[in-house]
Amino acid sequence: MDSTWNVHKLKHFFPAYQVESILKIPLDPTFSDSLIWGFHPSGIITVKYAYHLASSLASADVPSSSIPNPYQHWWKKLWSLSVPPKIKNFIWKAFHHILPCALNLFLKRILPHPNCSICGNNAEFVTHALIGFPKAKTIWKSSRFKQFYLVYHQNDIKEFFIQELHNIPKQDFPVFIAFVWHIWNTRNSILFNKSGIPNNVEEFVITYLQEYIAAQCNYQGDQLASEAVPISRTAQQQHPPLLQPDTLSLFVDAALDQNHGLTGTGFIFKLGFQTVLASHCRHLPGAVSPIFVEVQALLESLRWCLDSQLSPKVVFSDCLNLVSKVNSAWQDNSALFGHVSRIRLLFSNFPYASLQYLPRQFNMEAHGLAKEALRQREVSKRGLF
Repeated sequence: MDSTWNVHKLKHFFPAYQVESILKIPLDPTFSDSLIWGFHPSGIITVKYAYHLASSLASADVPSSSIPNPYQHWWKKLWSLSVPPKIKNFIWKAFHHILPCALNLFLKRILPHPNCSICGNNAEFVTHALIGFPKAKTIWKSSRFKQFYLVYHQNDIKEFFIQELHNIPKQDFPVFIAFVWHIWNTRNSILFNKSGIPNNVEEFVITYLQEYIAAQCNYQGDQLASEAVPISRTAQQQHPPLLQPDTLSLFVDAALDQNHGLTGTGFIFKLGFQTVLASHCRHLPGAVSPIFVEVQALLESLRWCLDSQLSPKVVFSDCLNLVSKVNSAWQDNSALFGHVSRIRLLFSNFPYASLQYLPRQFNMEAHGLAKEALRQREVSKRGLF
């Protein structure tokens, strides 16, 4: 089993709009069907999750007298996040409605009218700029936060943030915050005709946060090792992690084509960082989110090593979230855990191998192969016509 839906059969038995929804459901072939808690990605019910669900259903507009400041928990959570300070400062401005949107600039007599310059129909206040304008709607609806957005998109941005605190899993909070920040950047890029807007905002945000966390860890580690001779951040990024030139290493990456529902995977088997011994790329049916794409690539790379009788000592992935889950004792009732279990099982065939995180900038060859897999598929498809 390849952990993917049979698209041909789905299209035969279901209408197109239902097929699209079904394909967004991740599969876990390693476990039999069982009852799970459907209101949290982990599939686990806890008093905390049940309380948050009950609170959202109650839709209480007035805070309890036992919580005189309903925003205290929100601010405490925001300032403790491991995200760049500029994102925290941006969220603070958005929360207080002081971003330089058209309405605020109009009130300051900088613009002649308060209308949104992108859609042209509505006054552009902060909530409209982050939730309501057309591109923002498209980005929200194509993300993991789609259901939350559909429920709360008519709220003011302040209430939108508060509801996020109660209705989105704790581990997704940094992604959500960075997601809002990137929507504002997208709005600015459209407004000022800038290029470079990523097609997959969620993948961009997750990669951005992973690289930030990795850079922070590297910086703190170097500071502890040698406070007398600090190493600049720029110098750190110019050199890959230490690896002996005779170490058998596997570099893995994935690319997602959401328009065609495809995943491109690329693997390179090397001696150290320089000497390429073998490489491979192939396309697969697309996954439901960026981390499942990386899961597909890692599973395929380990199977490829087994079939090719290759025994890596180090396996590199640029998905910090996946590396952390595989290397820790993490588990829950989600489909993702089933795939992580399969990865751990495949690693048992390589008893001396370790899985390590490698920033994207040092994994560009594998990333290029993953993109090539998608390109080859497109070329072969054109050849049929």
